[in-house]
This record gives sequence, structure tokens and C-alpha cells, in this order.
Amino acid sequence: MSLRSKIVLILFAVVGAYALFTSQIQRSIFSNRFALLEERAATQDVERVVAAIRDEIDDVDRIAREWAAWDDAYAFVRGERRQAFERSCLNPKRLADQGIDLLFFLEEEDAHGDHPILWASCVDPQTRTELNLRELNSNWEKVAAGNPLLARSAWHRAAGSAGDAPRPVGILLTDYAPLIVSGRPIVRSDGSGKPAGMLLLGRFLAEDLDERLTDQTLVDFDFWQADGRHEMPADATDIYPRVSASAAPIVRIASDEMIHAWAAFPDILERPKLLLRANVKRDVSAIGSTALRFGLYSSLAGGFVLLLALMFLLQHIVIAPLSRLTRHALRIGETEDFRAKLDLKRDDELGTLAKEFNSMMTKLEQARAQVIDTARTAGMSEIATGILHNIGNVLNSVNISASMISQQIDKMSVADLKRVAEILEEHKDDLGAFLDGDPKGRHVQPFICALSTQLDEEQRSILSELGSLTSGIEHICELIKSQQEFAVQAELVEPVDLAAKLDEALHITEQACGKDPDLRVTREYEELPEIEVDKRRLLEILVNLIQNARQAMAGRERRELTLRLHRSGDERLTIEVSDTGTGIPQDALAKVFNLGFTTKPDGHGYGLHTAANAATEMGGSLTATSPGPDEGATFVLELPLRRAAQLGASQ
Repeated sequence: MSLRSKIVLILFAVVGAYALFTSQIQRSIFSNRFALLEERAATQDVERVVAAIRDEIDDVDRIAREWAAWDDAYAFVRGERRQAFERSCLNPKRLADQGIDLLFFLEEEDAHGDHPILWASCVDPQTRTELNLRELNSNWEKVAAGNPLLARSAWHRAAGSAGDAPRPVGILLTDYAPLIVSGRPIVRSDGSGKPAGMLLLGRFLAEDLDERLTDQTLVDFDFWQADGRHEMPADATDIYPRVSASAAPIVRIASDEMIHAWAAFPDILERPKLLLRANVKRDVSAIGSTALRFGLYSSLAGGFVLLLALMFLLQHIVIAPLSRLTRHALRIGETEDFRAKLDLKRDDELGTLAKEFNSMMTKLEQARAQVIDTARTAGMSEIATGILHNIGNVLNSVNISASMISQQIDKMSVADLKRVAEILEEHKDDLGAFLDGDPKGRHVQPFICALSTQLDEEQRSILSELGSLTSGIEHICELIKSQQEFAVQAELVEPVDLAAKLDEALHITEQACGKDPDLRVTREYEELPEIEVDKRRLLEILVNLIQNARQAMAGRERRELTLRLHRSGDERLTIEVSDTGTGIPQDALAKVFNLGFTTKPDGHGYGLHTAANAATEMGGSLTATSPGPDEGATFVLELPLRRAAQLGASQ
């Protein structure tokens, strides 16, 4: 990912996190305030409904007071001008215009304490049709046939009291709907004389009044009679006990769009039997949510604008110069032209970085030249060391073969042959008689036969040693030739019999270290086809491993050398050289192939290092394992089984 992409992602993440964080903070702070505002508004709305109902009660009481103090009404109850009063004042239109749904004129109290009904009207406020008074269930104690109002009730007595006694004004619960009612004694307008009867005037709290109050208060509300005779919704039934016991309205959230404010209104007997519910839309929360969303979007928009500004500045001030520096560094890496300079003239940190980079490239060019010279010298030294080490391994065998040839030549029976020749020279004149008659002469012929046999055996031994000497010298020549070819990376790959190469390496080490009659060599060779490999490098590795194993077992009572050859998978084969020698400590296993590391007093640490490098160059690997000191060691050489086919395919 480019630096520009990383910066953009980081800035986006920071802006997004900041916007979300501020949004959550604002939501946690203002959401409660919005809820409080909604509760306060809902409380005020239901209180306005209560106040509007009280105003209606006052309005009904005002109308009742006006009718009860009207001289025409007083005369009507007294029996004067009744027909004219009914036609002009008690017609349905006039009652409807004044919002009067119930109107009773009661006569004076009779001997039984009742107020007989003189005139009564009760209409449906919606249809303006007469209602059956028998179906009106109020707080009156009974409904008599043709006379549904009971004169003896406490309500009637209060309504008919003279003077400043409390008037029966309030809401009366009925089977039809709540009734706003007011009772007044009918008197003259000037207050003279005794009351002629009683006036009952009422207005139903029904749909038309509900709509008018809703328009008046701008509050959508519902109401129910909580007297046990009327069905209420589940939420109203559940909350009524709390509302009736609370002096203040109770607010509940109904949904994400609606909040309810509940209040109980007392009936005419001061019982909280009228349950009110104001339905208030959650406009405050909606506006608040809109404001919070706008705040979030504005934060994101502001952050995006800031991000664009920052990216513009970063692009021109930081990213573009860094991109030039990066391209310059990549170009140097591809061309290795350390003399190329970056022309970035700035007086800030990036300018300083460009100058230091140019200076560093100059120093790197100089250091590279020094490293190349040092590497060339070290490489030549390592090559020379490898040559000397490998030649040294072979020279031991050559020296032993030369010494044995010299010893065998010294021991040859040349002196015996010379004495026979001298004897024959002395008797050359009578050679036949000497050979036939002289006792010494008769031993000459058997002696010559035995001498010839001995000379023949000595000749074959010398020729064998000369063959070993010649093979060693040829191997030395191949080592020198291979190091000369190494400069051009030449690799001679040819079919090799691995078992034969193991035996050849064992023979070379026997010539170098001498034959050990107590050394037990175990060969565990699996039948394998010939593989194509650099036999010279393979022989170097095997000679190093077998010679190290023999040297590790020198002077030990139990000397066993095990050579294993087997397949390891479909693509690789394994050569193992195990010994019962001094073993390798665990802390030294990881270092045995390091250049210069050795556990021998007279070692140089080049043999295993060279062998490991050769194994790697052949596409294989060389590893070592050991249980520990005095437990022997095993060196494992793995080679690719089809390396030749792979090389042919790649070429």
C-alpha cells in the first residue's frame, strides 16, 4: 500500500471516528434534554386540556346561571306564558346554538321532598335527536318512569339550597358520555322572592365538544369514564391506578413518533373518574434527531473538506518529494548507478534528506568498491583454502602410495638376482656341468623360478600403488581444474553410480589415513538408478565426511562406520555417513558448517564449510545430527533425484 493510500485511510478513519464520537456525545447530552422538553410539552398539553374542560364547566355554569336568573324562565316555572316560552326559548335550534344538550325545569319541592319535572330535554349532540332519559345512568339514586330525576338526592338538595350554599357544578358520569352539568335555583333577575324551582343544564363531553376543545387547545386528546362500566384500552387500564393517585400528570413514551400525557379529572363528587390522555407527537425528538444527523453530516462534510485540504498540502509538500526520492532510490537499485544524484532543492527537512541521500550514495559507491576488492581477495583466499584443504586430503593418500612404492622397491629381490648372475658368470665355461653336477648348480633353476614369482608379485604390488598414486594425482589435477572453471561457473554434470562413489571415497580415505583392521564398515545401499550430478563435487563431499568420521573414531575402542544410501520421497535421495566417534555437542551442531569452526586441535574449519556450499550448489543440502558427546554423529547429504531432467527442462 502506498504512503498516500495509508495517509488517506488514516485521515478518513480519524475524521470518521471524530464525527461519530462527537455525534455520540451530542446524542448523549441532548437526547435527555429533548426527552425532558417533550415531557414538559406533553404535561403542558394535558394541563391545557384540563383547563379547557374547566372553562367548559364554567361556561355551562354561566349559561345555567343566566337561565336560572331569567324572569321569563321564572314565569315559565310559575305557569305563565308557557307555550310562548317553549316556542321561543326552548326550541331545539336555540338550545343547539347555546350548546345545551340537557335542560330540566323542576318545580318546587312537593310534600315528598321531590322536585317534579316540569319540562325536560336531552339530545344527542351529534344528531340532535332526543335521548331516552331512562338510559342516562347518573349519580341520581333512581330513574322513575316518566321522572328520571330523584328530588331527594343530595345532589338535588345542594342544587335547591338557597343562599351561598355550594352549587352542584361538574362532570356527571353517564352511560352515554360524560356530562358537564350545573344546577341552579330559578329566581327573579332582581333576586326578590323565593325560588320557583330548579334548573338543570348540561353539555355532553362528546365528539363535537372534543373536536372543539382540540381546535381550541391545539392538543389531540382522548378521554374515558373510569367508573367500571365503560371499557378502556389496555394502556389506559394499566396506568389509571397511578394517574388517579398522582396530583401531577404522568408522561409515557408510546412509540418513536408519539408520547402520551395522562391526567385524571374529578367528577361532580370529586372522584378522579375521568381519565384524560393527550397524544403529543414527538416533534422535539424528530427535530433533535434531524439536528444531530445534520451535525454528524456537517462534521463528516467538514472533515472531508479538511481531508482534501490536508491531502493537497501533503501531496505538494511531503508526498510528491517523497515519491521522487522513492523513484530515485528504485532507479539506483535497478541500475546500481550510485553516481546519479537527486535534484531536490528545498530548505526543509526533505531537502536535507535529499542531500544526505546523495551523500550516502557517494559513500556507498566508495564502500562498494572497497567491498568488491575485499570480497575478491576473500574469495580468492577461500578458493585457495578450499583447494589446499581438498588437495591435502588427497596428498596424504599420494604420499602413502609413494612411500609404499619406495619401500617395496627397496625390498625387491634384485640382490638375489645379481648373485645368481654372478654365479652363472663364474661357471660360464662349464655351465652345463655346473648345473647338472654341482649341488649348488642344481639349486639355481628352482631359485630362479622362485625369484621370478617373487619379482612378479612385487611388480603387481608396485603397479597397484602406482595406480593409486596416479588416481590421487589425477584427482589433484581435477581439483585445480575445477577451481579454474569455478570462475566461469561451469558445472560438469554426468551420470554417477552413488554406491561406487561411496566406495571410491572410502578407498581414498583408507589411502590417506591408512588401513584400520579394527574398523567395521557397514554398507546399507538401496538399489538406485544412476543420477546426473557433478561427480567431482560429490566426491569432495564424501571424502570430507568419511575422513572426518574416521578421524573422530581414532583411538576409540569401538570403531564402526555406517554408509547408507536410500530414497527419501519421489524427488530426493539421501546419503548418510554415521560413526561411533566423539560426537558433537548440541550447542555446536548449528555451527559445524561455519567457516573456520572446528573441534579438532589441528583443524582449520574449511572442510565441512566447503562441503555444505558444494551441496547447496548441487541443489541439495548437508545436515548433521548427534545424540551428544561420545555418542557418535551422522551427516546427511540430500540430493535431488531428477535434477538432471529439471536442468534440461529449464535450458
